[in-house]
Amino acid sequence: MAPAHSRTLHRTALISAVALALLPLGAATAARGADGEVTPTPTVHMTPVLQAQIQQQVENFREQTHSPGVSVAVVTPDADGETALTTYFTAGVLGGESEVPVDADTQFEIGSETKVFTADLFAALVAQGRVSPTDPVQMYAPEGVTVPRNGDPMTLLDLATHTAALPDDPANVPPCHTPWPECDNWRPTYTQTDLWAGFPSELPWPTGERYFYSDFGFALLGTILANVLDPQPADQPPTFQAALEGAFLTDLGMTSTMVEPVEAGPNFAVPSVPGTPNAPQWDNTNAFVGGGGLISSASDMAMFMKAHLGYVPDPSPGVSAMANTLRPVPVIPESCTSYAPPVCTDTPVDMALAWRYFDAGSGAPRAYKNGGTGGSSSDTEIAPLQRIGVTAMWNRVRPPRESVELSPAILTTILAAAPSPSPSPRPTGSTPALSDPPASTAPPAPTPAPAMTATATPSPVAGGVLARTGTDASGLILAALAAGAFIVGGLTLGTARRRRATRTR
Repeated sequence: MAPAHSRTLHRTALISAVALALLPLGAATAARGADGEVTPTPTVHMTPVLQAQIQQQVENFREQTHSPGVSVAVVTPDADGETALTTYFTAGVLGGESEVPVDADTQFEIGSETKVFTADLFAALVAQGRVSPTDPVQMYAPEGVTVPRNGDPMTLLDLATHTAALPDDPANVPPCHTPWPECDNWRPTYTQTDLWAGFPSELPWPTGERYFYSDFGFALLGTILANVLDPQPADQPPTFQAALEGAFLTDLGMTSTMVEPVEAGPNFAVPSVPGTPNAPQWDNTNAFVGGGGLISSASDMAMFMKAHLGYVPDPSPGVSAMANTLRPVPVIPESCTSYAPPVCTDTPVDMALAWRYFDAGSGAPRAYKNGGTGGSSSDTEIAPLQRIGVTAMWNRVRPPRESVELSPAILTTILAAAPSPSPSPRPTGSTPALSDPPASTAPPAPTPAPAMTATATPSPVAGGVLARTGTDASGLILAALAAGAFIVGGLTLGTARRRRATRTR
């Protein structure tokens, strides 16, 4: 484990970095030069050959996963480099009793990808001055509730970066030892009272120092943020949907993205598990909603990616703040794979708010988030420097302890098809403030990936831990000496490789 003084310096660096990075984009980028920056960016053209290659990947993926339907959105720069080109790919049907083909407007359960929406709401409220990253969770707790403490107080930032030292599920959730859907679903009846009563009696390690994936942490964050805007009684669900709509969903026209309704619409992809034509809906509609309660469509997720990549013209303040969630925080130096008992190692994690970063230092860093429910799966991967994004959704449960991913494979195919990069200016305020590789460093030209990668390149699913090599902890301490280095620290220290994860939620 890292020495105590190193962990303290890391926490100071983390808080300082995010406090600066969550300023409005114009204020943060002004310190880096009013003329913008030059970034090696490959010109990607969605040619008929590339389209056919991706479509084949999608169809192969559907067959390999036995999914009823798959829907994909790809966002690439248009020829002018300033606007976005969106291309959709679909295969299969809605499932259940329906043979209606999947299309770009088909709604899927997106599970833990909801966490990025919660982080976007967090960034929007920080930009408005409604909350601060350093706010203690205790200040939002109901009367009579004591938030556990180990070292520094638990903050909203700790919740948003999985460093709150909280378990994945609350202590008062009934354990489930049988496959879905045999367990009772506790989520729809899990109230705010239950949520605040779910803390462990004590935290197993100091808050803010180690990574441990926590549904509980993002459920708390989503409920807290919704109540900042519209306080609700403890026995009522938080108004999470209204909070998202007011922050950015309405401005972006994302009408298919919502807390999953009890009665699904006619274009809903029916969740499925092996041996069962249709699985129960996830129904995460109460106080745990911020951790994984949304449904969405490829068309909505395309707009979601455009907002993060700076393609939305004249964005509202809430939309502008969304790009801030892609800014990497200083590398989290330790991570844990077990909570009780704790199993932690000096395994660093590259992360932003809710997003995980991979291939740092390669010239084409990628931000990744996936999600899974009892019968649906999703993943989104973005290459911020290239302004490319891919999102994929399919209505099949992700196999336990297997890394099944589609968007990273498609993004690899796209980057492989790009010619050698040429310098192009990044307009100030239009993209996240990420570290730039040297002008002579070209993004790698990887071999096009297969439609599904389950063993060769496993992805970081919920509960998993990123194994990372080549990181020097002293580099993190040096990075803490300058605010500018705080912002880019998550991408400049070392390289990353994916490890198989344990589960997805």
